[in-house]
Amino acid sequence: MSIITDITDEHPDSVFTIIDGFDDAIEGIMECANMGPRIIYNKEKIINMLIDMDMTHEEAMEYFYYNIFYVYINDQSPVFIHKKGGSNE
Repeated sequence: MSIITDITDEHPDSVFTIIDGFDDAIEGIMECANMGPRIIYNKEKIINMLIDMDMTHEEAMEYFYYNIFYVYINDQSPVFIHKKGGSNE
């Protein structure tokens, strides 16, 4: 079973914005009063996944901000975390 399936099964009445190809960067979901749940992605994991696709770090950062971060702007937008101390595990 995939993490996306787990999340949607746990929240059948919720709508999520999912970033295709980055399931391995999902940390969980955010739940907050007066807001629907949102998927939490680890920003560093996404950057590293882009680097693994033969991008430089600079290219990966640019791609992240212009093609992922600023594209998903709605009530179901994913949340991106940056873990302090460099831990991405």
